[in-house]
Amino acid sequence: MHYIVELLTIFLGNASASTLDRLARLLTFVGFDILRLRRGILMKNLGIAFGDTISLPERVTLARKSFYHYLLTILEFLSSRKGNLASQIAIVGREHVDKVLAQGQGMYVLCL
Repeated sequence: MHYIVELLTIFLGNASASTLDRLARLLTFVGFDILRLRRGILMKNLGIAFGDTISLPERVTLARKSFYHYLLTILEFLSSRKGNLASQIAIVGREHVDKVLAQGQGMYVLCL
């Protein structure tokens, strides 16, 4: 498994953002629409969260987008493993991060 991740990292390390987007869309089509991986779980969870407030087609669209963004996050992470990830992230309120880390505490970071 380690070698597979390393090969993906090498392959994706040179990929552009648009290439990662296209790959995530392709994998979403294959995984969500054809193989239906985790589709039932996504649909069930959205049903619990939204109940009857959204239609079935809206629920499918939302589940597909969730699947896509999950895959895109993984691809972006793998593509950044060879580079300097910190140089690609802008932190607003950096002084708060430094203060918490200086106290030896951990923290959650929200990325938008």
